[in-house]
Amino acid sequence: MGLKLVRIDDRLIHGQVAFAWIKESQAKYLVVADDIVMKDSMQQMLLRLAAPKTIELHLLGLEDAVKFCNEHDDNSVFLICRNPENMLKLVELGLNVSEINLGNISLTKSDTPRKTLLKNIHVTENDVACLRAIAGRGIKVYIKLIPEDNPMDAIELLDKKY
Repeated sequence: MGLKLVRIDDRLIHGQVAFAWIKESQAKYLVVADDIVMKDSMQQMLLRLAAPKTIELHLLGLEDAVKFCNEHDDNSVFLICRNPENMLKLVELGLNVSEINLGNISLTKSDTPRKTLLKNIHVTENDVACLRAIAGRGIKVYIKLIPEDNPMDAIELLDKKY
């Protein structure tokens, strides 16, 4: 499998990703999988500025991200996407992944009501359904906000709260 780390984080590239997660993953490639970014040259520019020069950045739509990851089967890719819905789409498109790190999902980036799962993770009903669908495919979904945290089973937490 070509994936060192797969993460859901609505901030995409930010301080924790740029410094902690990239170092932790020791990946060669950082793939931002997002169809919205691919249509927005300003977001592309900002993400390129935010990415450290120690990793090769690829901004790709969902389909192209799956192709890229499947072509790089040498355990060298750190893939990040914006939300559980996009992650489920990636899996449905054929992304070969055994586990997913559920990171930040902000309370402010949605018009849809959200419930707090943890202080940095606020989910919609659709997010919950997508995470359950991913787990239903045998993929482990865990929460680890920073590399030093102990992982928590995201589905167990969803089961307790929803």
